[in-house]
Amino acid sequence: MKKRILALAIASAMILSMVACGSNTDANTSTSGTTTPDNSTSTTVNGVRTLKDYSEISPKKWSPHEWETNDESYILKHTVTGLYNFYPNDTLDNYIVVPEAAAAMPVDVTAEYAGKYNVPTDAKSGYAFKIALNKDMKWEDGTPINADTYLYSYKQLLNPEIKNFRASTAYQGNFVIANAEKYYKQGEQILPANDGKATDEQMLVSFKKPVAFFDAPAENYYKNADHKAKFTVNGVDLFAKYSKEDYYPLTPELKTELLAISKNFGDGSENSYKEFCLYKVTNDAVDFEKEVGLVKNSDYEITFVLDKPITDFYLKYSLGSGILVNEKLYEGNMADKGDIKKTTYGTKADNYMSYGPFKLASFQADKLIVLEKNENWFGWNNPEIAKHYNYDRIECQIIPEQKTSLLEFKKGNLDSVSLTTTDMETYATSDYLQLTPQSFTSKLTFNSDKIALKTRESAGVSKSLLAYKDFRKAISRSINRAEFVATCTAAADPGFGLLNTLYINDPEKGTRYRDSKAATDALLSVYEADSMDTMTGYDIDEAKELIKKSYEEAKANGDIKDSDKVVFELAVYMLDETSQKMVNFINDSLVNAAKGTPLEGRVSVKGVVDQDYYNSAKAGKFDIIISTWGGASMNPYGTAELYCVDEKKNEYGFNPKVEKTTITVEGKEMTKTFYEWYDALCNGEYAAATPEVRTQILAGIEKGILETYTTAPIYYRTSGSLLSHRTIMETEEFLPVVGFGNYVLDKSDADWAEYCKSNNYDLKY
Repeated sequence: MKKRILALAIASAMILSMVACGSNTDANTSTSGTTTPDNSTSTTVNGVRTLKDYSEISPKKWSPHEWETNDESYILKHTVTGLYNFYPNDTLDNYIVVPEAAAAMPVDVTAEYAGKYNVPTDAKSGYAFKIALNKDMKWEDGTPINADTYLYSYKQLLNPEIKNFRASTAYQGNFVIANAEKYYKQGEQILPANDGKATDEQMLVSFKKPVAFFDAPAENYYKNADHKAKFTVNGVDLFAKYSKEDYYPLTPELKTELLAISKNFGDGSENSYKEFCLYKVTNDAVDFEKEVGLVKNSDYEITFVLDKPITDFYLKYSLGSGILVNEKLYEGNMADKGDIKKTTYGTKADNYMSYGPFKLASFQADKLIVLEKNENWFGWNNPEIAKHYNYDRIECQIIPEQKTSLLEFKKGNLDSVSLTTTDMETYATSDYLQLTPQSFTSKLTFNSDKIALKTRESAGVSKSLLAYKDFRKAISRSINRAEFVATCTAAADPGFGLLNTLYINDPEKGTRYRDSKAATDALLSVYEADSMDTMTGYDIDEAKELIKKSYEEAKANGDIKDSDKVVFELAVYMLDETSQKMVNFINDSLVNAAKGTPLEGRVSVKGVVDQDYYNSAKAGKFDIIISTWGGASMNPYGTAELYCVDEKKNEYGFNPKVEKTTITVEGKEMTKTFYEWYDALCNGEYAAATPEVRTQILAGIEKGILETYTTAPIYYRTSGSLLSHRTIMETEEFLPVVGFGNYVLDKSDADWAEYCKSNNYDLKY
């Protein structure tokens, strides 16, 4: 058998695969392989072939409009069909774009819409695209999919009464449908008053709704015994006084009271009252059919009209995801949820409808997902598409413990398995080992909000040091990243930037963002290094000085006493072997850096289990997490939203609409808030700029974020896995957009069962 190891040096030189979760253009997370065998179609003389897969986490929802995490995208990526899809070409050395839900490639019709919607009167290209729809597309029950299906699905995606999590995919990033955002945000909106756009006379105070001061409702703090008294001013319980209604007009008296509460929480700034305030705006009503840039030309032809120009590649790339929902099930599962409506579409097998190659046959939460061939999918009758699907069924077990999944794999019950660091020591020379570079960067993300941190303190235990930038920088400098990846990961690389080496800043040329001068200079500046070859991010002496400095500052501010212990909780999904190694390494690094400082023997990091730690982070209920972000590697610019948009970020205490950074663009130095830079890069004046200019801005944003030390990159992810004796991949080469292609099974279920039996269900790798 041909040895199937992809050297990391080769992998990092390849152009990246798209790993945006839930897209039908995604590469598999476990990839590698040899060339495709001749019998690579689904129908074989050897009978049914079932891909035996697994996931650590059971999905809770998988509506195309609502999914959030990678595990929630699992069902989607097998059951939806985008207008365009990406596959390995016949020579297995590049990708090809194939119309799937579309019947043909898009036709630029910008000239027809010049002066209409928001298209400039002199525009000639890039704004409007006509797409013929595939007349053979059907739902799994045989119901035809046509232009009305698209209009309904996009209208519901953007429905202001539903507030779908994925609504922004139609109005942010490269692909921005004309007036989509205005439709989504029509009517009355309540906005935080610390954005600087409201006068005192317009402001409303709320102790019941989330406000910027707490990044949560005041009630969350009032119910905490350690903080209840801080709401009492001059003997009056202000929470009791102002919590009978949702909103109260800001008066001079109330302003004074808010400043007093703010001071009780340790913030004496004169504008702190604004962080308790909100204001209302009423946006004009928008008619979806007449004003939003999705036009029905005929039953099987639609036109997308955009707010900003887009290139041919990014248009097809953006339309690769499935967005359709089945109207009958979507409406039938709708209910009022407080001020909004919500549908349970995509939460059970019987309230979801497939229009992709597979359909959901059964779903047992926390146990098993079964997907069977969707006989009504057009692709099975198209040999050029069907050849990319070598199997007929998918069985996905939910297996939280990696040790259990490895045992199941060795019995022949799984076709691939992820490896831990310890496993890699065992299987480093295996012919079945797969090393797959991923677009994900794992980082320490800190809670830097002093108020939130103080709510987590107890007698004699301080956490407020995390509110000091120098202390967070000290943690970053204390970690030897090369040693970390060797000790704690299966096959990762030391990580320094928010984006790793797989992101492509110019898809037409295939150039990598991380190789650009702007991106290189950003990291050299942050880590104070002379070259990328010598950059380590590790400086124990600097870490010690930063600890001393931040400690003395915190002590002077009354945030720590010489008798206090400093204990930080590092939240993880589960404290398995790998997670415990990471916690131990970070603890040991900080303990070592504290030697010879006032914190020697007084500081520690301990692991705690929180299976909802991302939401806990967004609510400020954490000290430190290891956050991991990646995907959409052909569009690095859009990733800036993960740090610059309030709803997306995890860095609690960092306000991207307030914090500013200075970036030099084409020789001109400019200062904007992080949100303003993101908006200009992805939605505003630089959205259609050259890759060189956009790279300068992205690098400036990255540098600015890193210098806040609200997050500290630790490693770039590379998955180590084993493929079973019957499993290979479509291509050996790691290709642009498609990675290694799809799984190929060279034995039917019956033949595989006999093979496993003959090996006593103990396969050797």
